[in-house]
Amino acid sequence: MKLDVYNLKGTKLDKQAELPASVFEAPINVDLMHQAYTRQMANAHLGTRKTKSRGEVVDSFCVR
Repeated sequence: MKLDVYNLKGTKLDKQAELPASVFEAPINVDLMHQAYTRQMANAHLGTRKTKSRGEVVDSFCVR
């Protein structure tokens, strides 16, 4: 599989890149892609949850 090469400005160069067909023309596994996406989204939530401490719980029930 050959692709044209472009520079950072978007200008096409006189070169072509040779990419292995076994990697870039492989069949797509939609279930595996969904699992990877779901895992990445779940890992993004890590560390964003917090359990209230004893002092925070007491303050949340006070009616002022």
